[in-house]
Amino acid sequence: MKLIQNARIRVSIDDYGTGQSTMSYLQRLPISEIKLDQSFVKTMTTDSANRVMVRSTIKMAHAQGFKIVAEGIEDQPCLELLTRYGCDIGQGRHISKPITPDAFEAIWLDSLVEEARLSA
Repeated sequence: MKLIQNARIRVSIDDYGTGQSTMSYLQRLPISEIKLDQSFVKTMTTDSANRVMVRSTIKMAHAQGFKIVAEGIEDQPCLELLTRYGCDIGQGRHISKPITPDAFEAIWLDSLVEEARLSA
């Protein structure tokens, strides 16, 4: 485990809250971030139990020094709640539909050019 930490490799726990993703991983593995499963995120605006799970998981992750990624952001109200709760990273169709690697590269390069322009 020290090899992973010393090499500065970032490790994520995917689909946290489902199946085999358990809290014991948080203590045993040198993880950097938790990816909260979309099954909690997608319905959090209409399901109070999922809203509590999401908010609690974000607080717990931050207390442990982890970043949190919310999967399955499908609408603006969901994004706003996650922002209010302090979620670090979001992914889902509301943010961007799936794109090709070439399209991603073009967007990324444009952002680098814009960043360089702003800092000049």
